[in-house]
Amino acid sequence: MRIHCLENVDKALQFLKEQRVHLENVGSHDIVDGNHRLTLGLMWTIILRFQMVRDRRPLDSVEEVRDRRPLDSVEEVRDRRPLDSVEEVRDRRPLDSVEEVRDRRPLDSVEEVRDRRPLDSVEEVRDRRPLDSVEEVRDRRPLDSVEEVRDRRPLDSVEEVRDRRPLDSVEEVRDRRC
Repeated sequence: MRIHCLENVDKALQFLKEQRVHLENVGSHDIVDGNHRLTLGLMWTIILRFQMVRDRRPLDSVEEVRDRRPLDSVEEVRDRRPLDSVEEVRDRRPLDSVEEVRDRRPLDSVEEVRDRRPLDSVEEVRDRRPLDSVEEVRDRRPLDSVEEVRDRRPLDSVEEVRDRRPLDSVEEVRDRRC
């Protein structure tokens, strides 16, 4: 019904006034009645107002607009990958909840990143010992089981080590051989 259209457009115009969009001689009757000139002027006013707010830079010159990449042809658009089906979208992992995002580890500060060890140079990486092959890893002695480790003789205490006879000097070992 016309009254509902007028009310909806009036609410939209009220919102634009709150956003400080300059509305000159435009009312809800003009838009609902189909006044193309005023409607088009309003659209350009909205575009310019919100583009300047978003970009915070001056509008492009005519030369800059001419130098931009041309729009894709109909054939190029047809050859693109089709949009995902509703089922594919439903099967995707859901977005994280606000609580999950809050619980994540915070990003490192600039100082923490600066204090990290620098990455190795290409030369340092090339000079490293190559990784062992699968065969070399298979041929190694297997690790001891938990039981084998438990059954080993315990390490000597500090007192036992102190009470031992001191090691022979190099001269004493040489004299023994002779």
